[in-house]
Amino acid sequence: MNIYQKTQNIDIDYRAMRIIIGLIAFALPIVVWLISLASAEELTSISGAYHTNGRDVFVGTLFVVGAYFVIYNGYNLLQATVSKIAGVAAIMTALFPTAPDGDSINAIAFTHYAAAGTLFIILSIFCLFFFRDRANRKIIVAGPESSGHESGRRNVYIVCGVIILLCILVIVITGFVLESKFIGGINAFYWAEAIALGSFGFAWFVAGKILVLFGYKEDIALE
Repeated sequence: MNIYQKTQNIDIDYRAMRIIIGLIAFALPIVVWLISLASAEELTSISGAYHTNGRDVFVGTLFVVGAYFVIYNGYNLLQATVSKIAGVAAIMTALFPTAPDGDSINAIAFTHYAAAGTLFIILSIFCLFFFRDRANRKIIVAGPESSGHESGRRNVYIVCGVIILLCILVIVITGFVLESKFIGGINAFYWAEAIALGSFGFAWFVAGKILVLFGYKEDIALE
């Protein structure tokens, strides 16, 4: 076991933090939308919550996510490094707000988009590489009895990662190509953000054994 493995050995309740991060991924889009609805404010993106009464929720949750990723080490040096980049990106997304609808993109807004884009890309990397790689290695050592379970979870990670990438594509198209967040009267920008976060939250819960799919045998130690 190296210093990046089993971070639960550090005096931090990582399981509780995992649950909090997953819940934030699912709840943040809903909460800021409900706040804007109650305040009769138009919300065209999750980041746009900064300019509504949902600002404190938006900024606060991003700081929680950023702090977790900064201290999270994963299972090797690469995961530790990428996680810390994600943490900094989350905090920068909160500190540098997006431009209000109708305003031109300035340096602050550009920094926001760059940070948010980095964060979303890293979320897909977690699903498509880190979670999947661990499942692949477990398949190799598990034998036929448990390999089917890991194969099922690996497929979950792949699907979630691809969904996140497709959502990033929709965000880029609606935000920078079409310059309209709506497609056919639907706020495609907001829904792409929400679905991307939900997909990561789902994969995160499965990888952390918070959401049990396909059954779990005893955990397989990997060096």
